[in-house]
Amino acid sequence: MKEVTIRLTVKELNTILESLGNMPYIRVYEMIEHMRFQANEQLEVLAALNGNSGNHENNGAVKVKEEMHAS
Repeated sequence: MKEVTIRLTVKELNTILESLGNMPYIRVYEMIEHMRFQANEQLEVLAALNGNSGNHENNGAVKVKEEMHAS
């Protein structure tokens, strides 16, 4: 399968993830996990480059993850 790279802000990504979260889980869970994995991986790299501990729990990507599992 061909892949496409799309650049989004964390806020835009969270809006998409939130919208997907309103769809039947069975239809979107793989896409949500794939997007979340890629975003978190990139945020960890950016945190390391900026000298942070890599803890990005306060950003939206992790927040969406917690909300998705709560419902």
